[in-house]
Amino acid sequence: MQNVTHRGDPSDFRTIQLIPWQDVDGSWRCQYRILEGGTAATDQRVGYAEGTFETLPEAIMAAKQAAQRVIDSLPPPNIRSQCAGVLIERSY
Repeated sequence: MQNVTHRGDPSDFRTIQLIPWQDVDGSWRCQYRILEGGTAATDQRVGYAEGTFETLPEAIMAAKQAAQRVIDSLPPPNIRSQCAGVLIERSY
């Protein structure tokens, strides 16, 4: 397993973990996990690079790009936590 990238500050970031493997026919595949806040116990998204690849670097690059597309489609982590805080800070 390989941690690839962090976004944001250390207290509020996303990490991409890549899990490559080689099939019996010699081709490569790669799974990605996007972790919120750096731990699997929090919000986690899992996916795969589409297809099989001749080399390990190709599989890793495809999974990293797929994960980055998912991250780019999400709101920034700090906006999500601020929104949650607004709901908690209601006046009674």
